Amino acid sequence: MSLRFFRKQKSDERKKAFFSLVCFLFCLVILGVPFAFANVLGNPNFSEPIGNGTGGNWDSTNNAVRVQEGVNYPGASKLPPLFPSFNAPPNGNSALELGNDNPANMFTFQTYDNVKPGDFVAFSGWAESDFLFGATARLKIEFKIKNKDGSDQFISAVTSGNITAGTAPAGGGFRQFVASGVAPAGTGRVVFTIERSVRRAPGGVVPFGMLTLFN
Repeated sequence: MSLRFFRKQKSDERKKAFFSLVCFLFCLVILGVPFAFANVLGNPNFSEPIGNGTGGNWDSTNNAVRVQEGVNYPGASKLPPLFPSFNAPPNGNSALELGNDNPANMFTFQTYDNVKPGDFVAFSGWAESDFLFGATARLKIEFKIKNKDGSDQFISAVTSGNITAGTAPAGGGFRQFVASGVAPAGTGRVVFTIERSVRRAPGGVVPFGMLTLFN
């Protein structure tokens, strides 16, 4: 094979690839396939008071707290001088705080029922944290069967990476975390959850610190 023929062949392949790409994008436009996913969460940046977890709002009954700049926003880390002050919220002036005052349950959730098997579901949030020694937070999507009486049954779940002082240090700038997955067979409801978990580190050190999260 001569060098000239090789170059011509590569050029023809590039033209074919470009033509295929143009046809693909044209089909997407004609068929109306969206280029971005729509947000389905209510009160996504906590600009409004949190509620009961249904009807487009976050649950307020499991120790998660909505905070606002100039009102109750945690300006300083509980661990100075290890971490500087928390940054201002990147979206609006409110956030969700998952603290360490109550070692039991601490989370918030929101349900969404307009979902079917095969749908791709993604849940993202921005976070800063000063959690150390076994305290972590994360985003979670639970896929569930929705029963006729409104109750549900768990199928499976996907989670984001852990949010700690190591992965999103307070004062270092809010970092994005994502949980995503395809709805399995039987899905009729998804539950979006922001949760904190606590475990004692070796030697019995009690976790401490605080976390703020928002979409």
